[in-house]
Amino acid sequence: MMQPQGPFCQSCAMPMDKPELFGCVPVPPERNLSGEWLDRITGIPGSEISGVHLRLPGHGDKGPTLEIFQYGTRPNHPYVQSNTPGFSHIAFAVDDVSETAQAAFGHGASPVGELVVKDVPAWAFLRFNMSRTPRGTSSKSRNGR
Repeated sequence: MMQPQGPFCQSCAMPMDKPELFGCVPVPPERNLSGEWLDRITGIPGSEISGVHLRLPGHGDKGPTLEIFQYGTRPNHPYVQSNTPGFSHIAFAVDDVSETAQAAFGHGASPVGELVVKDVPAWAFLRFNMSRTPRGTSSKSRNGR
């Protein structure tokens, strides 16, 4: 599987590296795209992008996918925090937040904050954990009623 690096997927690095942690399934084929037509779409001469679709959990074999692409060449990306403008993190509903966090830590992620349990009246009783991927971006795991 490709190694995420670029601004399109940098916030999604953990799902790209280990999609099974969040119940995602890669949908082949991996895409490797380039050419004048892509340059016209992106506005970037010499564009080369590669990517993959990840089938999101809970919807079966025909469920929605998350398309994640990276550019072959790219400028340096700033250090991303939860409040950084733009796409700064991705969240997944999981069965066990603590177990998912520990699995992510086993693959190089680190905690952003702490595990939080919050009862939001008239909405849900939630458990949250945020992890920073080895590339410095974050993913959030949550579950609740």
